[in-house]
Amino acid sequence: MKKILLIFFVITISCSAKQEITNTEFNENKQSKLEVSIEYGETITFTIKNTAPESLYLYQPRKLHIEKFNKGTWDRLRILQCPCGAPCAKPPEKVQILNQEIYVRTWDKYEKWCGEKNKYGIPETLNAKALKGKYRLRVLYGIDSKQKETIYMEFELK
Repeated sequence: MKKILLIFFVITISCSAKQEITNTEFNENKQSKLEVSIEYGETITFTIKNTAPESLYLYQPRKLHIEKFNKGTWDRLRILQCPCGAPCAKPPEKVQILNQEIYVRTWDKYEKWCGEKNKYGIPETLNAKALKGKYRLRVLYGIDSKQKETIYMEFELK
């Protein structure tokens, strides 16, 4: 099954021309306590600012949750937090950001996943450049663990 999915994905990914990027702000929660901005270049930098009067927590802060709009649904991209087979420390579940403090994450515009294991038993890290289309970043945050909220920032690769 993995091989079929891998072959299908490789077939659907083709060389793409230089990408232009535009962004559109989309916030499902109009009363958001966070402000998300995007800087474009070789990588995309997401800056998350706490605009609430109190401290907030970002949940799964090291995990980039990016989705691509595909045929009417949002499909989550595979983005690794750690190279395949590497003994990485468990990332923090949440991080506190104070009022007016910022948290920055970058994305290299690649989807990455683990493939077949090599002769040493280490899975190969596979990747594919993100294609043209509409994407969104999901940010999960809250004042405490009982009240979590989600906001989205849409952007487009052209």
